[in-house]
Amino acid sequence: MIRYTVVWEKNARNELTELWLRAIDRRAVSGAANEIDRSHADDAPDQGAEVSEGLRVFFCPPLQVLFIARTEDRIAEVVAVHLM
Repeated sequence: MIRYTVVWEKNARNELTELWLRAIDRRAVSGAANEIDRSHADDAPDQGAEVSEGLRVFFCPPLQVLFIARTEDRIAEVVAVHLM
């Protein structure tokens, strides 16, 4: 298992904040964000499905994230987040 540092791009953090503020179930949004951080810390390139070269999608209800796994730096960068 290769460990990755999970970072959320500024726009993705802002999107997550807006989703949380508007959410009926804030605990579900927080729990999903925490699970995304945990799951992507372990072997990020194996998480989710590739949608284009270097860009992957991952579903963790109620959230869906787009992320880039930078293997050379061992960084998983969340670039976008949406409600499913």
